[in-house]
Amino acid sequence: MFVYTFRGSLLLALAGVLVLSSDVPLRSQPASVAQEEKAPDRPEKPVLPEPVGETGRIRKLLSQNTDKVRQGIDPGQSLKDVLDFLGRSHGLTFRVDHAAFKMVGQENIEEKQLPIGLPQQQGIPLGTIVRDLLLQLEPQSAFMVRKGYIAILPLSHATAEFTMREPVGADFDKLPLHDALRELMDHTGTSIILDARRAGEKAKTPLTATLHHIPVGTAAKLLANMAELKAVMVDNAIFVTTEENAKKLEEEGSASPIPQGLAPTAPPAGA
Repeated sequence: MFVYTFRGSLLLALAGVLVLSSDVPLRSQPASVAQEEKAPDRPEKPVLPEPVGETGRIRKLLSQNTDKVRQGIDPGQSLKDVLDFLGRSHGLTFRVDHAAFKMVGQENIEEKQLPIGLPQQQGIPLGTIVRDLLLQLEPQSAFMVRKGYIAILPLSHATAEFTMREPVGADFDKLPLHDALRELMDHTGTSIILDARRAGEKAKTPLTATLHHIPVGTAAKLLANMAELKAVMVDNAIFVTTEENAKKLEEEGSASPIPQGLAPTAPPAGA
């Protein structure tokens, strides 16, 4: 499941437009100019910020149309060869999560041949192409953006049940909450959304913590609690908001608590 969240950045900020008035008195200007000055300001088109860091760069590339596969991809090619081609031609790194595939009893997934391939492609986002290719595999697979690379894993592992178990390690020294949550998202690919409007200044709370092999869901709960906020689950995303709003969402059935005791799942014996 490809989730573009926090997708890349936790929230999208809209850039404002500053309009400066002329120092020249209005009466000294031509009538046409005076009328133009009096006209109501037209709303400007919102400008979205550029993605942040390497993770943002990867998400941006995946969202853009590509012409590198305009001739299509022939069936019968191995996943490894196709990923190598897409990586070289787009400046990306793909990594297969072998441990995750071993958990579902599948090894050497890179040698799997694509049974269908892809027809000629034009004006299609790269992320859509990668998704369509991975869904041809058995088991069906997905990708997640992590810090510096794109992870390939079984589709069953791209659900909240498994993404919340993704272990994370980090050291924070007086790092604002919003930056700490971005680090969690970048390292694991988990979608984390900070309710900055309700959180207010608490979103900037400086945090000092050392995380060592802690499930991302637990890490988000702890960091949110340190800032007097609460992390809950909304579909496949972690939503950090106020205690009051979290309680309201849970009562409405729109959110659920992050389960206790999540830990990375070990491969089954003999797999």
